Amino acid sequence: MTRLALDVGDKRIGIAIQSSSSPLVGELKFINRGQKELEELKEVVKEKKVNEIIVGYPVGLSGKPTAQTKKVMAFYRRLKESLKGVSIVLWDERFTTQLAFNSLKACGKKRISQKKGQLDALSAAFILQSYLDYQRAKE
Repeated sequence: MTRLALDVGDKRIGIAIQSSSSPLVGELKFINRGQKELEELKEVVKEKKVNEIIVGYPVGLSGKPTAQTKKVMAFYRRLKESLKGVSIVLWDERFTTQLAFNSLKACGKKRISQKKGQLDALSAAFILQSYLDYQRAKE
């Protein structure tokens, strides 16, 4: 099964892909938000033969919805309508951006503000890895 995780932000969507041939998160990329975002995602889903999409679900530390939660839910509904036949699930993304930021900083990336696409893609990787770890623990 090929899985794809999305970290949906206001300006970009971070993407992480895990192919059926590897138990680890592999390819990382991002796309800019805009009118063609769903077309670009459809292209990635088709090219990579994605079976399941995990959408990062942003909630506050208390677990309650935030302003970003509403935006992501609107995107999620559009995505489900656009990609019928592909399983799409929401997954708690708390702390993933901070983990990604800390990881990039630990790797010596000093100007992370200029590498936002990398941050979004790495956040998607943390979302996907969290989901994969949970699925494996259930087995």
